[in-house]
Amino acid sequence: MFASIKELLVTRVLDPLAGALPRNVRSYCVHHALRREATEVGAHDRESLARGYLRGAGLEVGALNSPLPIDDLARVSYVDFETPEELRRRHPNLQFKSPDIVDDGARLASVADESQDFLIACHLIEHMEDPIGAVKNWLRVLKPGGILFLAIPDRRFTFDFHRPATTWEHLKRDHEEGPAWSRTAHFEEVFRKVVGVEDEERVRRLAADPENRDTHFHVWSQTEMLEFVAALRRYGLDFEVEAFCAYGNEGTFVLRKGAREDLASAEESLKAVRAEFEETSARAGVAGPAGKR
Repeated sequence: MFASIKELLVTRVLDPLAGALPRNVRSYCVHHALRREATEVGAHDRESLARGYLRGAGLEVGALNSPLPIDDLARVSYVDFETPEELRRRHPNLQFKSPDIVDDGARLASVADESQDFLIACHLIEHMEDPIGAVKNWLRVLKPGGILFLAIPDRRFTFDFHRPATTWEHLKRDHEEGPAWSRTAHFEEVFRKVVGVEDEERVRRLAADPENRDTHFHVWSQTEMLEFVAALRRYGLDFEVEAFCAYGNEGTFVLRKGAREDLASAEESLKAVRAEFEETSARAGVAGPAGKR
């Protein structure tokens, strides 16, 4: 009963009020009221961001045995590319989230456009052969204003620390030409830099094994993942960065679908600057922008 009252209060009263707030004020509220106390260690981890931003009905892709803990006002459907039976055979000792939707997490072909309030992808994008294409599809299924919640491992703090960061040029080519051109090289790099295989013939043999279908194809440190997200915007993907935090071995992004276009606010700001300049110029007796005194 109390949960129902709480949901009614938030969805019918507080959420509409919060939606009417300017974006910067709403962001301040999320970071200073909805999260843990600022002095508490861990206040900026992914769970606190999830509590502040995830509402409504959405998806978590590739949760397996590590689903993101979420607020009781968010409802999650889990997506995996294997059926529960296949997952059980492959991971007999894991307690995993049974998928509600069996689909390729990079394409989500069975998920309708603009149908989800949020999408969670934690430690998943590095497994995507075409990260640009994956983000495009994740944004596609979000409603306008929906949240894409990404947690990306920082290679400096994982077993990938010997590997070079993936460049934007590489990612762009994977997207525009297809990832087949780089697939074998990724596996070879993993066997050399991570597994530690020194014999090149063995490296090539292992990389060519058809059983190899999953790895960290792409890796980033904090600087490079920030550059990656900025490059996605320049590439034409429609979102705003609502929040970013570095915590533990990862960087977590909160991306909101739809670029901000608050022209009225910009025009008011411009008018204020010009009015102040005119007033200052008049008092000083110097020419304003129109050449008046």
